[in-house]
Amino acid sequence: MPRIAGMHVVDALRIVGAERVAINLANLLPQDDYDAYLCTTRDEGPLANLVAPQVKRLSLRRRSTLDLSAAMAMVKFVRANKILTLHAPASALASTRLVPPFPPFPDVCWHGPRAPPAPPVPPAGLANVAPRP
Repeated sequence: MPRIAGMHVVDALRIVGAERVAINLANLLPQDDYDAYLCTTRDEGPLANLVAPQVKRLSLRRRSTLDLSAAMAMVKFVRANKILTLHAPASALASTRLVPPFPPFPDVCWHGPRAPPAPPVPPAGLANVAPRP
């Protein structure tokens, strides 16, 4: 079975909740089943040394909310590594949502107090049936 590639996206590796969760999720994904990636959109930070060696990294160093060169760098990285899932807190959602229109058309999972409302939950039994676009 092919390995699943997923990337956690945060603004910086500061000592706050969402960043620590992203590091823990990336570090603890089973290496036999997943390729874990961690992307910082703005800067590194004090938690950077806690990222496990098997987690592949991307640092965009974007300068504004809609930094197109940073967005295109993320698109190229996602395409080159065949990443199908992007996970982001609301603070990193603006730059993350620029990626799905491009191949391999990754899904975006987000969370946080400023996150847009989630789409309606499908009826029981249909959650895993919907085909990818």
